[in-house]
Amino acid sequence: MTQPTMLIPNPIAMPVEAPRTPVNIDPSIVTMSFNRLTPRADWVSKYFYAHLFKYHPEMRSLFPEKMDVQRDRFVMALVRIVGDIEHFDNAVGYLERLGRGHQRRLGVLPEHYPAVGDSLIATLRHFSGAMWTPEIERNWMAAYDLISQVMIAAAEEHGSDLADDEQESFHQDGSSPAAHGCPVAPRNATRRGLRLL
Repeated sequence: MTQPTMLIPNPIAMPVEAPRTPVNIDPSIVTMSFNRLTPRADWVSKYFYAHLFKYHPEMRSLFPEKMDVQRDRFVMALVRIVGDIEHFDNAVGYLERLGRGHQRRLGVLPEHYPAVGDSLIATLRHFSGAMWTPEIERNWMAAYDLISQVMIAAAEEHGSDLADDEQESFHQDGSSPAAHGCPVAPRNATRRGLRLL
């Protein structure tokens, strides 16, 4: 009598799916806690920037005087990122563009990201009230850490590209593009990366 043969699939031929979100983040906790706040999105963004500028006044000069558009962009970015948190690989390209854009337009540096993270967590905690838990905070901190790592890496890569091309950014007469009315990020922003929502 012959024994039945078990067919074991060839592991090399089997597609391996990359993890969508790191195991230290529970996407449902991040999404659920954020969705509770979306009806008050305008207040959330106002509180966030008020907190950021109060506790980190050095950040104020990075942003425009009129903040309406910036606050709307902040909310839209959060909605997009939280919407992709379960399938984080979908958010990576967007976060890389966001990181490069913050560096180019605002001159945000890696050392600015902790302040932004502190204000984001403080804002979420404030608007969640009694529903805020240590588990929610842990998940948001892990999510922000991951988000900011992607943004910083993209900005630093972009910053080094800009530094290589820095000499080309000056006109033949030796003046900067800003002297001709062209907006440019601060010179030090072309040498360092950024990380901000």
